[in-house]
Amino acid sequence: TTYGASTIVVSVLEGNTLGVANLGDSGLMILRKGPRGMDIVFRSEEQQHAWNCPYQLTRLPDSLLARIHKGQKMDRGRDADRYTLTVHEGDLVLLFSDGLRDNLHEFEILQIVDRALTPAFSEMIHSTTETCTPPEIVSRALARAAQERSLDAQAKVPFCEYSRLKGYQCVGGKQDDITVCAAWVMWDRKRDDTKNPPLGKLPVLRCR
Repeated sequence: TTYGASTIVVSVLEGNTLGVANLGDSGLMILRKGPRGMDIVFRSEEQQHAWNCPYQLTRLPDSLLARIHKGQKMDRGRDADRYTLTVHEGDLVLLFSDGLRDNLHEFEILQIVDRALTPAFSEMIHSTTETCTPPEIVSRALARAAQERSLDAQAKVPFCEYSRLKGYQCVGGKQDDITVCAAWVMWDRKRDDTKNPPLGKLPVLRCR
């Protein structure tokens, strides 16, 4: 039996609809290619009880539960923010723990992602989407950049800005858990050979 507490973000793709549930300060972003590079077209909101006190799912042994005041409210799965989003072929979906967003500004995330070869450009250049930058390479680059920043004692990171707004003074990166998952939204040609489906028919998309 495992005990502890954790924020959580989960998602499922059906057709071109992405369903998301997010509890706490983990998060999700959808990035889409624009005329000047990738743009963030959606970002989830953090859930915080107070400064640096995110909502969390908690499992405690009975001995600790007995010490908690009976009126103390525990966060539950139903407290999660839920989103229903429409995604497009070529979108990049990022799911991450707070260590990413606390240490990298959004413009820095975009600078890293813009170095990736998207499925659309891969198909344009090589006539196949299989030569696009693998999503695990994108997620690894983001995680490493966030880790490097978290170890910089002089860095001006988003967590410092957030803390100042709450009346706390923090300097340097925020050493924390850093997890990043990335996926390209791609046409699932194994299930749907129609490149341009008739009006009213949902495209069959998949995440790679």
